[in-house]
Amino acid sequence: MLTCRIDDRDLAVIDALVEAGIRPTRSAAAAWLIHAGIGANQPLVDKVYAALTEIRRLRDEVQRADYA
Repeated sequence: MLTCRIDDRDLAVIDALVEAGIRPTRSAAAAWLIHAGIGANQPLVDKVYAALTEIRRLRDEVQRADYA
């Protein structure tokens, strides 16, 4: 479960998706929009994952050096 704050405009879109019958619940509509947003920004998401992999590698390297 995830809780997040959204503005009135975003809530209106979510409610419209539910009212139109495109998604059965606010939760389902929000999940669908999040998934679509991730897909639309996949190149950026890939860069974030690459940076995170490097951060983890560097953190592990520093931690190993602390114990050497």
